Amino acid sequence: MFRGSARVRTDIDDGLPLSARSTSELKKHSKRINQRSGPLWLLLILLGGLMILGSKYYRLTSAYLMLQQYNIEIEKSSGNSHVANLELKGANEQLRYKVTNLQKKYGGGGGGGVEEAPVVVDSDVKLKKTNEAILKKVQPMKDDLIALSKLLLPFLFGPSPYFLTIAVELPGSGGKEEEIVLKLEPDLMPYTTLFFLRQVEAGLWSGTSIIRSASHVIQADPRPQMSAFKQAGMTSVAFQEYNPEFPHTKHTIGLAGRPGGPDFYFSMIDNTKNHGPGGQGNYDLPAEADPAFGTVTAGHDVLDRIHKLPTKEGNFKMLTSFVTIKSISLNNS
Repeated sequence: MFRGSARVRTDIDDGLPLSARSTSELKKHSKRINQRSGPLWLLLILLGGLMILGSKYYRLTSAYLMLQQYNIEIEKSSGNSHVANLELKGANEQLRYKVTNLQKKYGGGGGGGVEEAPVVVDSDVKLKKTNEAILKKVQPMKDDLIALSKLLLPFLFGPSPYFLTIAVELPGSGGKEEEIVLKLEPDLMPYTTLFFLRQVEAGLWSGTSIIRSASHVIQADPRPQMSAFKQAGMTSVAFQEYNPEFPHTKHTIGLAGRPGGPDFYFSMIDNTKNHGPGGQGNYDLPAEADPAFGTVTAGHDVLDRIHKLPTKEGNFKMLTSFVTIKSISLNNS
């Protein structure tokens, strides 16, 4: 037994002894505590979310900067490859010239002279090995660019699929706009898709032209806006991305030139052989291919009418009057 008055614990908030509390009072007390701590928990959750988003944004920003750096490195490697090719070709020509002179000098034989010219190692073999070594060195950079492009596409442009609407005005149409719709291939051609979407996002194709209508392609060109492409640093890709699962079949789109861009073209026939690997033998690396990265899903009739427009004389088949590209816009819905 306790002597004197019994001491019982009291609540700090209302002074009621715990033994005197009813169930309802305890619930009210718990509710008050929750009301006070609720904003704190919400703040902690928001701070945690911001930290996660900040970390993700930092990683993606870093990836984007790495992408730009890899572009620079690959362009340097490509430039070095081209220079090496020229140097080796020059050395090869010099060797052939020396061999020819030696053959003229000693080829007659007799008189105690040397009957055969000295044996010279064919520099074409060395040239081939050098090219293979450079390509092997550049390949990891290409793989990284593709991986980074896959990461950046949803971050910059939202989830796929990516549909583009090309608004064009044909000559003699009285200002009437017509549309061609494209569906891009981010899964199979991520780097080229990212390259083209960045051009579209910057509005670079607004006010440009379709300038060519050959039997196999219809070609779009940045004129008269080429300076804008140069200022934006978006004139061409860093490497010729190609996926055999997406060849240059009819009504696909591809990048023209080496390196590809900024011109792009619509294939009006199956150009798998002509514009696929080894199809463009006039370039320094004939084994490469034009990047094919999208398909026309609507506006085939517009392309057919452009294909029938009059052209100038010559193999290039430049249009007599250009088709105006009013705009190219992204429509994900």
